[in-house]
Amino acid sequence: MARRNKYSALSPDFQQKKLEEQKRTFSKTVLFNAKERAVIEQYCKKYCIRNESAFIRETVIQRILEQMGEDYPKLF
Repeated sequence: MARRNKYSALSPDFQQKKLEEQKRTFSKTVLFNAKERAVIEQYCKKYCIRNESAFIRETVIQRILEQMGEDYPKLF
């Protein structure tokens, strides 16, 4: 059975706009020391993570969103 594209029922203009919004155009460089790099490699090997960039990006964004949720102003 062929996989269906989740955007197949949407207009081509909407599909193109969605792809442009998701395109990554900014970069950030992070440096690790030998021990930090070894820990990352060991973790990725243990949990079969093939894309370290995506893993690090998702981990950072997840932490930022958690912190923003905790800092949300409360009325009481």
